[in-house]
Amino acid sequence: MRMPRVVMAARLAGPCPRVHGIPLDARGGRAMWRSMSRETVNLICAELPGTERVAGPEGDDLWTLAHEPLVRIGPEVQVREGGGWVALPPMSDHDLRERIVVAYEALRHALPGDVQASLDRTSG
Repeated sequence: MRMPRVVMAARLAGPCPRVHGIPLDARGGRAMWRSMSRETVNLICAELPGTERVAGPEGDDLWTLAHEPLVRIGPEVQVREGGGWVALPPMSDHDLRERIVVAYEALRHALPGDVQASLDRTSG
């Protein structure tokens, strides 16, 4: 598939830079889909069994699973992956939900079996 050329200032520019089909922001080079809202992230996290929202540092929202941090919402959305925080670039709501659910399932599987069983009996 050929990338379309973009004409800027009466000269031919290179192909429109994209990451996985999403145009890059010319200023920062980050993939731009649209901004992820705090409300959307909170709704996604709230529907996961056993999650709890607690006040994080500096007014951030912090979602936990069995008292283990899972998602942090501040100036950017971060998920806990592999023992560290990973900042998520702007993405669609569908992709955002997938990333959060993958982080949730990884953390859930790392918990002891009796704790996992108790999560099924709690609501998000």
